[in-house]
Amino acid sequence: MRLEETTCLLCGNPAQCATVDEGNRTYCECSNPRCGNYEVSRAAQKEIEGRDSMREELSEKAVQCKRSGEILRVAVGSDGNLMAACAAHPRQ
Repeated sequence: MRLEETTCLLCGNPAQCATVDEGNRTYCECSNPRCGNYEVSRAAQKEIEGRDSMREELSEKAVQCKRSGEILRVAVGSDGNLMAACAAHPRQ
């Protein structure tokens, strides 16, 4: 996985991200210790962009995941709603 410099979707700080899962998801390592590492699906990314309250909420969830040694995974469910959950870190 090759990480590239970009901006964190959740907080806007510098981050290193890579496309994974054949382009369906993006894995990011944010420089902000609050966000840390997370994965977001392409569909979820479209839902999150430009929605500051949602970004703040997801950043808080990322903190919870980080405390438990996991990462935040964000996707759009089959019902069309955004789902955010803590999951095992893919790089461990």
